[in-house]
Amino acid sequence: MNSGNPDPADELSLIINVKRNQHCHTLEVVSEASAWLKSQLYGANVDFVYTPCTPDNYGGFSMFTVVKFSSQGSKLALELKVAEINHRPYVFADVQQVGNVQERLFPFFADISSHESKQNLLHYVSDFLLI
Repeated sequence: MNSGNPDPADELSLIINVKRNQHCHTLEVVSEASAWLKSQLYGANVDFVYTPCTPDNYGGFSMFTVVKFSSQGSKLALELKVAEINHRPYVFADVQQVGNVQERLFPFFADISSHESKQNLLHYVSDFLLI
């Protein structure tokens, strides 16, 4: 289906202007969500590498990497990226076979501001750990 040439809309432009003139909440939102996730990984004795979202190393997200061997012997990496969108924490998770970055096994994306959504993320992580 051809979308043609629609009339210009101004919603994105308005959001950009508001964000440009507003205090950025990224660091606070990402830090709080990352502290929660870090405590969960520590509590389950999961080894991980963590890259924080900091004012001097500002990338807009933090990242956790967990590496393990599957039951078939392949090396797998779970990457969890925590970011802020519209003042809420989101996570993008991706499992890849180490050495074969073209093959994604199961990506996951969710708002993790509620207890239920955090539980869904923990189920996703536990499924990875039990592969």
